[in-house]
Amino acid sequence: MQASGVEAAFRMPSPRRLCMLYSMNTHILYLHGFLSSPASEKAMMLAGHMADRGLGHLFHAPLLPSEPLAAMLAIEAEIIDFEFEPFIMVGSSLGGYLAQIMAEKWNARAVLVNPAAYPYRHADEYVGIHTHHHTGEQVVVRREYFDILRQAEPARVTPSRYWLLTCTGDEVLDYRDGVERFAGCRQTLLDGGDHSFPQFGDYLDQILAFAAEEG
Repeated sequence: MQASGVEAAFRMPSPRRLCMLYSMNTHILYLHGFLSSPASEKAMMLAGHMADRGLGHLFHAPLLPSEPLAAMLAIEAEIIDFEFEPFIMVGSSLGGYLAQIMAEKWNARAVLVNPAAYPYRHADEYVGIHTHHHTGEQVVVRREYFDILRQAEPARVTPSRYWLLTCTGDEVLDYRDGVERFAGCRQTLLDGGDHSFPQFGDYLDQILAFAAEEG
């Protein structure tokens, strides 16, 4: 699906579909981006939306380490805790890249929000010391992190597993990389915006509907 920024309207789930999704039992695993956390605006927005509908127990947002292997282990620990119950992932930025890795490994589905399609291409920009946006701690990013990310990249993606939510105004990542990487997948491309994907709140019910679909 594709939309432009001039289109104010978007498809809402039908009342019958809303009743179905509000009784769903699918876990939603939110994966935040680099230097972000479960306290990010999008994570809190989705958590609140689900809690308001009696689905708060199905929302999960682990704090992911900056080191890629540790982050992947943290995600897999959450998945194992689901004990074979259905789940989807919502991954933002680098979290979108990690969601792709896990979706292919665990035969899962994912909503990708302005994802880092090829993070290893940006190694020179990020190797070094950074200040975490939420905790204030100093984060050291090593070049080998990007080698790990490249090695973990799936050889191909399964189009039916993904919904790409992206916008042309992303000032951090080139939206065209995501469109290319996830060609053939469901895509919503909006004009304008920025890397935070400020339109996220407009898609909360649609994300729940995506979660309620059978994979």
